[in-house]
Amino acid sequence: MTPNQTVTAASESDLQQQEFRPEEKGKEGYIYLTNNQVAKTQKGWKIDLRDGERVNVKPTMILRTAVVTVRRYDSVTEEKNLQVPMFVYQQVRA
Repeated sequence: MTPNQTVTAASESDLQQQEFRPEEKGKEGYIYLTNNQVAKTQKGWKIDLRDGERVNVKPTMILRTAVVTVRRYDSVTEEKNLQVPMFVYQQVRA
């Protein structure tokens, strides 16, 4: 980068989409992605996480492989019958 060069943030259109590959036998619990080539005009790649998945740590690079920890959160909705006290007001005339 030269001293007069400005850096702009990447927008979604600047990133190459990667997809989840199907699980391989014997490698359950690991997520593998496609290796779609990033063009010279693009600024990197992206993945769309599945429902409930979040990345909460910085990726680790091992050689040329990014290792990312993904947490999956499942939400459970419970309905509870809450007893609401009923108050009866009686108007007293004097």
